[in-house]
Amino acid sequence: MSISTPVIASFTSGEISPRLAGRVDVAKYYSGCKTLENFHVHPHGGITRRSGFRFVVEAVSNSEKSRLIPFEFSETQTYVLEFSPLKMRVFTGQGVVKTSEGEIYERATPFTAEDIAQLNFCQSLDTLILTCPGHQPQKLTRTAHDNWTLSGFSAPQGAGLHPTCCCFYQDRLFLATADGMIHFSKISDYWNFTMPAADAEVLADVPGQRKISSGKGNRIEFLLPKDVIYVGTQGGTWTVFGKNGTFSTPDVGTKQASTVGAASVVPVLAANSALYIQRAGRRLMEMAYNFQVDSYPSNDMTIFAEHITRNGIKELAYLEAPDSIIYGLRNDGTLLACTYYREQNVVAWSRIITKGKVESITSIHNDAAGRDELWAVVLRNINGTEKRFVEFIEAEFDSVNDDTAVEAFFLDAGVTFDLEEKTKSLSGLEHLAGAEVEILVDGAVIPNETVAEDGKLELTSAGQKIHVGLGYSSVVEPMPLEFGSHRGTSQTKPKLLFKIAARFYNTLGGKMGMNPGELDVIYSRAPNMPMGQAVPLFTGDKELVSPTGWTRGSVIHIRQDQPLPMTVLMVVPTQVINT
Repeated sequence: MSISTPVIASFTSGEISPRLAGRVDVAKYYSGCKTLENFHVHPHGGITRRSGFRFVVEAVSNSEKSRLIPFEFSETQTYVLEFSPLKMRVFTGQGVVKTSEGEIYERATPFTAEDIAQLNFCQSLDTLILTCPGHQPQKLTRTAHDNWTLSGFSAPQGAGLHPTCCCFYQDRLFLATADGMIHFSKISDYWNFTMPAADAEVLADVPGQRKISSGKGNRIEFLLPKDVIYVGTQGGTWTVFGKNGTFSTPDVGTKQASTVGAASVVPVLAANSALYIQRAGRRLMEMAYNFQVDSYPSNDMTIFAEHITRNGIKELAYLEAPDSIIYGLRNDGTLLACTYYREQNVVAWSRIITKGKVESITSIHNDAAGRDELWAVVLRNINGTEKRFVEFIEAEFDSVNDDTAVEAFFLDAGVTFDLEEKTKSLSGLEHLAGAEVEILVDGAVIPNETVAEDGKLELTSAGQKIHVGLGYSSVVEPMPLEFGSHRGTSQTKPKLLFKIAARFYNTLGGKMGMNPGELDVIYSRAPNMPMGQAVPLFTGDKELVSPTGWTRGSVIHIRQDQPLPMTVLMVVPTQVINT
């Protein structure tokens, strides 16, 4: 027999495929997880529990889906647009826009429930272009928070179909149609698509068009501008560019980059790459320039986690700060997060699980908070009734100014009460009427309560800073341990795990062990600490003796079920292997 203490010092491979359970010869195995749920991966190795979804307002309709689209005029003027059948609402500053009379601002649109799912969009300053099969392209213009104008404009000359996607590039508007044709406007005259006469000289700034002929599927699914225009078709990806660096109408080049077809999902730009969904809907592809081949090949970002996109992805959103994270929304309502730092070889997936189904996502920058925000429409079952909520994920917990969990927000559909005096009586929770909620009072967890039908809630303990909402669990299970012995691998051999040590940062509570049904509590309150006082956050090592008996498998479980913070930096088990 031999004793071993292998170290799990990084989680930067995220949740990896169960098909890799035998690949102990691959480096990513040792920084990968069997399960990673409701955690975000940091590029430097640790994982932090994701913050809660903060409730903003109920969606337009509980019976019809909504779609969220971003609108960013500047760093300080950003909006989320909620499109529901024939209606649009506006959000800014983490709240819904209201009229001067105090009513929620709405404006009419021509888009039906079927149309909303097919909307494509691009923006230049205060104007958002919206394209949709069966509709003339529309331009949405903002003149004030509560003053938006929507109007159609004529399709390009010669276009037999309505445009399906669009982009702005080098001061032109580009519109693509389902037959593989790309139309581009006159420079600085976005609505002018009038082609010059057949016998006229083709000047550099006039409107024009180019055909993408992939040979397999010509339908253009996206246009994404960068140094060139990335083009995704059903049959492959292409680039459109000016042959001499500047986009000139008589001097336009097209080049096929790959034969990986694209789905009709709006892609995102992250650093120097375009991220798009492959035609079958299961793979996130990275399209970026490769100097060695002088082209823009597509690489699979789900190669080590093919299981995580089951059911397909229907929407993408990208957050640049504080960490670079790509969010993908699966067709079944599960939200995925992928920490993405290609220069550091970090592509780390996790699953964001909530009590409900996420139906739409988008991201905007919040200049006041100094971060990007993920917004979502979530369908929740509240006391037997289906309700749709507009929510956003709260900022990552930061304890710089306090060593307690008073500001910790780890509840979904959650609300915060910041009061001048302590109280046990709360109101204004109508959206959670009849639901059992979890509660954090001045940094301390108190027993769950049920919200009354009138939205009122009576607490067992009074407080000033109170967070109320739906609970969720965060779970991490590193891959089955491999530590070897003088007789080779430890895989398939009997083992005895009798101690687990973990290094935490700004953490309170939690559980860990070998058996998910019998986890040991990680205690944070010292014996000499007064009751009725918030427990300070813990940074350091916790060790548990966890005799499990002999087993051929060795999977460690760490879980946080309470509305409290958790960051895991390292795990060190102690095992005996029967050699």
